[in-house]
Amino acid sequence: MYGTEEFKSTIEAKKRECIGNLIFSFIERMVGIERAPKICGMIIALPFVELVSTILTLDGLRQKVY
Repeated sequence: MYGTEEFKSTIEAKKRECIGNLIFSFIERMVGIERAPKICGMIIALPFVELVSTILTLDGLRQKVY
């Protein structure tokens, strides 16, 4: 069974993956297909609390993209 820290990091990685999947098409529409993967990756690599606060509003996400 997973140790507590290992379990937490696995859950956080899955959350980041889900968030990335959800925001990718929005980012792609804003910056194009060439830049979207890199920008999306940079956003989901933010500290988790900052990531969550960024995606709470479209304006917050736009500010991180631009």
